[in-house]
Amino acid sequence: MPHFTQTEEELGITYDMWLYVLKYLPNLTERPKRVFEKLVEAAEIAKFTPEEKEQYEESLKSNRDLKNVIETAFIEGEIKGKIEKKSSYFINAFERSKLPLAEIAEDFDVSMGF
Repeated sequence: MPHFTQTEEELGITYDMWLYVLKYLPNLTERPKRVFEKLVEAAEIAKFTPEEKEQYEESLKSNRDLKNVIETAFIEGEIKGKIEKKSSYFINAFERSKLPLAEIAEDFDVSMGF
């Protein structure tokens, strides 16, 4: 690696980034600004005590669970909103029109349910 002279700002491909880290890691006094944050974070986690690792894993699990709950609530709310909107259109069409209920249902691609 003696000929590797790129600066952090000049790095392009992943290979270059790894060469940079391997060459300059012993000399780094602060966390690199770009892609290397995950590498440095992994190195920091590797130094955790067993208790710290357990707490970290629990924290990750809690964050993933919370993210899943939020995403599920968002999706359910989105679906509910679509159903309510379609129901509203359906009811409005029915109230404004003399069309048979089956014809209106067909127009909105919904089932009569019976």
